[in-house]
Amino acid sequence: MQTLIVSVTYEKFLPIDFDAGEASDTGFLVKDEEVSFEDIAHFASQYGFNAASASDVDRNTWLNSTDADQDREYFEQGIEKFYSLHIQQVDGKQPLAEQIRTIASVIFAKATAPLYLQRSN
Repeated sequence: MQTLIVSVTYEKFLPIDFDAGEASDTGFLVKDEEVSFEDIAHFASQYGFNAASASDVDRNTWLNSTDADQDREYFEQGIEKFYSLHIQQVDGKQPLAEQIRTIASVIFAKATAPLYLQRSN
């Protein structure tokens, strides 16, 4: 079983923040935590990760949510929150692009490079 070290971050945007292009509040929900693939699937469901941060996935790509969290702050104050999953290590090493793509496909994120499965004969 692979060991994964991840962080989950958030960004909060007030309506006026979009003009400036900068979030008014950022931080960590999970920081440098060892997790399982099951935990990552739970994070994906909870935070809505559905896209890669870059169209050309590499070892520095993170997964993020592109739809704002529609919670109380959203409806009452217009605050839009977005989340990101940063995979820092896989088995004690910086992840390879292929590992990021595999994790993205497992949690149904939109990594642009397709996975190639080996055909059995």
